Amino acid sequence: MVLVVIQVALAGCSASPAKAAKPTATTPHVTPTPQPYNLNGPFVTAQQAWGNVHIIHLTTDMGNNLVFISEQVASPDGQWLVGSIEPRTFPNVTNALSSIALYNVHTSRVVRVHTLLNPLSQVLSASIDDHWLVWSEADDNPTFYDWTMFAYNRQTGQVTKLGQAVRVNGQPIAGSYLSPVVSQDEVIWSEPIAPVVQNDSSTLKNNVTYLENLAAGTVTTLATAAIGAYLELPWALWGTYTPSGSGYILFKNLVTGEVRQLQQEPATIVIHGTSAAYDDSNSVYLIDDFTKTPVTGVQIAAPTDAAPHLEFVTLDDRFVAWRAQTGTPTLYDRIHKRIIRLATYPDFSNASAISDPILEGGLIVWPDPVDVLSSNGLQSTTLNIIDTRTLPA
Repeated sequence: MVLVVIQVALAGCSASPAKAAKPTATTPHVTPTPQPYNLNGPFVTAQQAWGNVHIIHLTTDMGNNLVFISEQVASPDGQWLVGSIEPRTFPNVTNALSSIALYNVHTSRVVRVHTLLNPLSQVLSASIDDHWLVWSEADDNPTFYDWTMFAYNRQTGQVTKLGQAVRVNGQPIAGSYLSPVVSQDEVIWSEPIAPVVQNDSSTLKNNVTYLENLAAGTVTTLATAAIGAYLELPWALWGTYTPSGSGYILFKNLVTGEVRQLQQEPATIVIHGTSAAYDDSNSVYLIDDFTKTPVTGVQIAAPTDAAPHLEFVTLDDRFVAWRAQTGTPTLYDRIHKRIIRLATYPDFSNASAISDPILEGGLIVWPDPVDVLSSNGLQSTTLNIIDTRTLPA
């Protein structure tokens, strides 16, 4: 299972928001955390839901003034987290190179996969299956237009460059940062191949979605005027533009050719099996089965005010998770139709705390929140991990 969050920026022709700032830490304040959601169903703690469940704790302190920055991606077998190892001084001191790395959940072993291209490079997005790790990186913060994409063969250790941003007059084409997703040896991504001009819908065709078979090296064009692709075989999805510039989500079974449409323009959308979850950067929605028509989502979480910004959803067969600007990491239990509070942290007075639980490889992973405004350089934190296979049925 691969559940990397993909942004689908359909409205207009502007780029997707830049990657969230790297979190840094300081001593939390002690203001109590309020309940952050209008709930579809009851609100319970992890203790009430599961009893004394085992939680694995991993530090992001790598020693030697290095920090593991989680990409919130885990291998399908739940053994490895994907992230980058970066100097604490990043990006203020740029004489050291970062690396993309794998971090073993059970042994704490760290495997450095590949050094990034230059000292300002950051991992933009990563995805992993049983055979491959695929990632994009760029050094042009905050736009991240100048991307390069790589694939790492987990069996042979070989790293292959898959592509890089198209350039016009020596400059990379503006667009959303590249987010490849790999599933069963196939990788999907969307990129601009020529300039997309604001308020000129005729140029929307320059956004193209591709599929590459990593074993064979063959590339197929899946769609034009398409952005924000996501893959869990046999299903793929992407955002499709209409001639007027509005958009919708197209689901396609790459084996049978079956298609479905969601008449929404989500900020983030992911699939698992024939279910999908999406957000509009405010509320979270669930589609239990997108093969049934009409394809509609049910709202499962919404903020009590504009502050939490529920976004960057992930999904498995039991839960839906999302990022929020609050000290209370939560997820939605699809079986019992209730919100589960994983932990409660004090809020930061500058409202910079975020909770960021994700669902990957049968794991629930969330970091302790850190204050991103009150300290210099990258600060280590703790990654908290629950193996969902250990939870009560």
